[in-house]
Amino acid sequence: FLNMGLYTTQWCAFRPIGKRPANRDSEKDPVFHDETLTFMTPESDKSASQTPLNPETGMFTAPSSRKYLVTLTAMLNTPSQTNMPTYAQLFLRKNGKVTSLDDYLLVEHGRVADLRTEVQLYTGDTLSVYVGHQVDGKEQYGISGSLDWYEGFFLEDIKFCIF
Repeated sequence: FLNMGLYTTQWCAFRPIGKRPANRDSEKDPVFHDETLTFMTPESDKSASQTPLNPETGMFTAPSSRKYLVTLTAMLNTPSQTNMPTYAQLFLRKNGKVTSLDDYLLVEHGRVADLRTEVQLYTGDTLSVYVGHQVDGKEQYGISGSLDWYEGFFLEDIKFCIF
């Protein structure tokens, strides 16, 4: 018996940017940080919350006990007017905790960040993506001595897949 280690079932979630929709009534910061990342929910997909990966909560719940292959990919939005460096932090959390330094993804500007790992889960265990640090703009002193604000530097093209 040859076990190729390939799984035919996969669950993926995507978020085009790491910012919340504009809401003037909200007191929350416009970017996600120090919280679990949620993902896009297709308007027509009413069953999304019934699959093991719930995009509304950002939580994957293991349907069976086994080793899962996990990928997490992200980039930073970098404004073209400046080359100021910045970074963002993403963590893969198992049952609400980071259990290994291998589950840390540093997202640097000008690069695609990519995390690939195997995670042993038991039925009912959860996986989620936690956003540590990210910003939606930075200040820099200009040539005339004025303080210039540059919008951007937030996470974008975030893809979380479990196989």
